[in-house]
Amino acid sequence: MAVKLGTWLPRIAINSALMMLRKKRASPEIATDSNDKFDADGLRCEISDHVPNPESVTSQSEEESMLKKAIQPLRPTLGS
Repeated sequence: MAVKLGTWLPRIAINSALMMLRKKRASPEIATDSNDKFDADGLRCEISDHVPNPESVTSQSEEESMLKKAIQPLRPTLGS
């Protein structure tokens, strides 16, 4: 089945645009106050996400693993 470039390319563009719209719609909006005040641009202020990024999570996991490997061969102290 041969697909013409003239129909294939616009379909890709349409699907990409629809995906972008779905992502925008799926993002949660958080009200910062009950008065519906907007900033100078007419946009709501966004609250920053304090979840650690994947790089820092991976780095911390690697550090913990290295620490466990370093501690494992140590003997427990006697008499304390």
